[in-house]
Amino acid sequence: MKKIIIAMMFCSYITFAGQAQTTGIKKTIVLTSGTATLIDGSCTLSYTIDASIKDVCISFAPIGKDLDLFIEKKDEGAIIIKCTSDREGQFDYVIFGKKELVVARNSKEP
Repeated sequence: MKKIIIAMMFCSYITFAGQAQTTGIKKTIVLTSGTATLIDGSCTLSYTIDASIKDVCISFAPIGKDLDLFIEKKDEGAIIIKCTSDREGQFDYVIFGKKELVVARNSKEP
């Protein structure tokens, strides 16, 4: 009887220990960056994403003169930046993508 119980405990341990336990790691990656030019107070920035990207955000800073920039529209693959006045100017930008990776708990992050 002891042998059966020990064998069952051993099989249970092997079953549970052999299963890979996973965890989600949230990463932010740069999708694109550069310098853009406003023409008549508007600019469209394009980028490519894959299915693993869950959210997109942008950071931008005017070059030279002060521009009141804002995001008019954010679609999948494009962001439209506008200026409150119809001014022309340039700004630097970085578009980030947020994704969640699923990895085994005891493996290192990719």
